[in-house]
Amino acid sequence: MQHSFKASLIIDSVKRDRSGQIRRAAERFFARDGNSHAEVEQAVLSLKYNDTPLLDEFASQIGIDFNAYLREQRPFLTKDEVVSLKREGFEIGAHTVNHPKFAHIPLDQQMTQTLESLEYVQREFKSTLRLFAFPFSDRGVSRAFFEWAFGEAGIDLTFGTGLLQDDISSRNIQRCPMERGPTDAETRVRNVWVDFSVRRFRGCNQIQRV
Repeated sequence: MQHSFKASLIIDSVKRDRSGQIRRAAERFFARDGNSHAEVEQAVLSLKYNDTPLLDEFASQIGIDFNAYLREQRPFLTKDEVVSLKREGFEIGAHTVNHPKFAHIPLDQQMTQTLESLEYVQREFKSTLRLFAFPFSDRGVSRAFFEWAFGEAGIDLTFGTGLLQDDISSRNIQRCPMERGPTDAETRVRNVWVDFSVRRFRGCNQIQRV
């Protein structure tokens, strides 16, 4: 389970606890690391991917079982469901091992996350194309990663979330997240197209990679 989902489950437990015991436990736990946030929710949400062990430790203390949640709620596709999609003609791509934000992890971890997930997809679902979609966003991902991805790693296409921005490679395709806000899909696409047109007219539609 990705760290942001773990944080959400902890916050949900804090809000549901009418006794206030979990909130007090959270305040004591996160204060020990010098977290200056007054609100528990802010303290939990401020944690990054590399802070996942803190989330695991605190969840254990207050009785949250992430594995049990996954078994009971199953917020994912099963292997059989993915195989069924493959049979219907969908291509299956990789999306990392545990969904870190790439801007928050070093290049070597980015490579490991990418390769391990690609190898799993190809092994389990016999995918012929090597496809990879960035978790959260490809913002802040370096030029070196793309040189490695389209070179040594042999990736065919990658997918970011930069809407219609121009990138250093046409093989990194920017997609448009549709789940943001109450706007319907048609309006969302129209707004993205207007933003793209204005940015390109102003000459500031190019994503900068260093």
